Amino acid sequence: MIVIVQTIITQIAVILLFILILLLADNKKKLKDSVLLILIFFCVFFVSSLILWYIPNTFHLFGRKITVHWNWFGKAGSFAFGLLFLLTVYLHKKIPFHEFKFSLKQKNESWSNSLILGGFILIPNIILLVFFHEKGSIRDSLNESFFFQLTMPGIEEELIFRGILLGLLNRVFEKRMFLFRMKFGWGLILTSILFGLVHGLRIKQGFSPDINVMRILITGIYGFLFGLVAENSDSLLLPVIFHNMSNSVLYLKYYLILMRY
Repeated sequence: MIVIVQTIITQIAVILLFILILLLADNKKKLKDSVLLILIFFCVFFVSSLILWYIPNTFHLFGRKITVHWNWFGKAGSFAFGLLFLLTVYLHKKIPFHEFKFSLKQKNESWSNSLILGGFILIPNIILLVFFHEKGSIRDSLNESFFFQLTMPGIEEELIFRGILLGLLNRVFEKRMFLFRMKFGWGLILTSILFGLVHGLRIKQGFSPDINVMRILITGIYGFLFGLVAENSDSLLLPVIFHNMSNSVLYLKYYLILMRY
């Protein structure tokens, strides 16, 4: 039930997003199709997420009982759904994959900016790794936690937020702003706000809201930086790498802690 309420709250955030789209969009010709695609995307995405959430975390493989602590099936399923959505949009709307940054090819002139942004993304986590050590309580699932963060979040979240959602919003927000010669538009600002809300807005037992303002701000800023890399490289490759590295590097401190105890 809590998961359902969380989904409803997220849907409300999406509705607010559409209100902003209607007020700020500068390409009215593509507005109807893009908003319809976003609505379809989120409706199907929420339903599939709820289904995947209830997949058991314990299963048998080659006669051995295995229990996982992270939502591997949910992330993999969401990624597969994202790929299916891209293929459907390409076949029926003729929107090419490169509009969603679904490419391994990098702009030659984007490497320097991308690496600088990668430094801004990774250095704060490295500082936390070096100077802040607390004895953790995830000894039993440390290996799984590390490899999950090293692989899954960036693959799924970059495709959903900086790929599909940003690509659709960029169709109706064509005007570009510049930050140190790096271009971005309202689409990136809106996806970053939503990215922060998704990570910082929770429902506790008793259905009382748990709004973590600091997490909203931090993840929103990270989402903006990931998006800047995607916008200026026209690819999701480096955002996925930076995302997974920033997540997984924090778990290295637990290995250091275990080596000391």
